[in-house]
Formats: sequence, C-alpha cells, structure tokens
Amino acid sequence: MGERNTIVGDDRTKVDDRYMATMFVDNVVKQGRHYSFEGSQVVMPVTWDTLSQYTFHWYLANIHKPNYQLNICHVPAYKDFIKVGMSQGDVLELMKEAEVKSTEIKRVFEKLLTDNQIVGRVLRIAGNSTWSAIVELCKLVRPCMVVMGTQTLYPPGRPRIPDNHSLLRKESRALVSSVTNDVMLHSVYPMVIVRMPCLEEAILEEERTSEDSGHKVATHAK
Repeated sequence: MGERNTIVGDDRTKVDDRYMATMFVDNVVKQGRHYSFEGSQVVMPVTWDTLSQYTFHWYLANIHKPNYQLNICHVPAYKDFIKVGMSQGDVLELMKEAEVKSTEIKRVFEKLLTDNQIVGRVLRIAGNSTWSAIVELCKLVRPCMVVMGTQTLYPPGRPRIPDNHSLLRKESRALVSSVTNDVMLHSVYPMVIVRMPCLEEAILEEERTSEDSGHKVATHAK
C-alpha cells in the first residue's frame, strides 16, 4: 500500500493554485480589467448565511438608487478548514463543497437582483485572504461605497473582556466581525456597516412589538 498523500505547510500554496485553476472566476476579475458599467458602483461582500440577505434587503430599503450598480462578491471558503496532515482527497472534498455553496450563493443573489430589478452582478473572487480579495476587487471596481454586514453576540455597550490590541482594533472589533474590520483598515473607499441585531436584541424587539400590538387591541376595544 502506497503512502497516503498529505498536506504540509508549504503545499497550501499549490493547493490554492490548483483550486484557482479549476474554479470558475469571472474573467473581468481574473484579468484585472476595470468594469464598463455606467453609474455609481457599490460593492457588497456576501457569505452563506442569513446576515448577507439581511444586509442586501437593508441596502435595498435604505441606500439603493436607480443609478447604483451592485457588485455582489463572494469568496468561497475552504482555506480555514485545511489542516496540516489532511489527505489531498479530503482537501479536494472541501473544495468541491465550497464550489457547491458558491454556486448556490451566486444563484440566490442573481435572483434577488432580478426580482428587485437591480443592475449588477454576482462575482466569485479569490485571494490570499477573504479581506484582501475584497480589497483587490474594490481597486478594480472603484466603488462609491462598500456595504458589509456584521453581527455581534451582544448589544453595543455591553462590557467585554479587554485585550492587548490597539484602541482602533479593540473598539471596532466590539462592533464588527474580523473580516469587516480588516476591510475597514485596508480599504480607501467609504464603507457602510450593516449590523444585524443579535439574538438578545431580536427577542426584546419581538416582545416590544407584541406589547404594542396588545396595547392597540385593548385601546380599540375600549
């Protein structure tokens, strides 16, 4: 029986190259060309979660204008799950799973663009890290803004354990996710951060809504 091929530290770059060679990436991104769209460009990174759809609908309700053209981008996630010692077969399975999810994300958001009559496109992009891929796309698109969603476990203002990071990182990390924070630190374009309510806030809001509805019913009965 031959030796089982495994991934070592230096092999990750080769794995990334192999993934990039087989995964569909829009030519306009891969070749580094600027977009030919007319109008103001908006970049919106999305992932496989409800936060991204929340961000899309919030943007649609509060920001979108007819002359805005939306560039929804997705960085297929698989690198974070690769561990030293994994077989190449296991890594390829991770890549296939990432590709399936990426294709579904593209389908979902293309439908949202069509249903809401928004001019735009859904791009699958790749880079050394999620945040760097987003920043590089922004350099190509030159957006008037970057719209990103974030979600925290606790409401703003809740005391947290102090850390040794700089004040900027410490304060921003309390309100935004790590990827959003890194894009904020490295991008030169204006950013709109859409914070999805945490579970505690959602429960409180639902309770307030129920109380208001009950009060209106009682008042109407009188």
